[in-house]
Amino acid sequence: MTAEFYTCAIEVIHVVSGGNRNWLLNQLTADATGRPGMAGPVEATALGNVLVQARAAGDAGVTGWVAGSRPGSVEVEPFAPAGDGRWANHPAIRVLGGQ
Repeated sequence: MTAEFYTCAIEVIHVVSGGNRNWLLNQLTADATGRPGMAGPVEATALGNVLVQARAAGDAGVTGWVAGSRPGSVEVEPFAPAGDGRWANHPAIRVLGGQ
């Protein structure tokens, strides 16, 4: 049922903000979904807040700043599935379309 809401394949899982500091959660997420992930940046919430407020205040330059700051401007850490497939029959994985 939930899978009907997805219109594109999820190839990489991005974990941002403080939760990405939990390496075990990141690893379990990758193992459970069978998909690689990227952890970072920790300050994503604060950066997003500043950008939204600047845009709302009429700072037209914020759009260019965001576009120019995306690749390589923040530290990210990749994580990959290392599981043995035990998650394959879990109901949540079946809803997401399998591994």
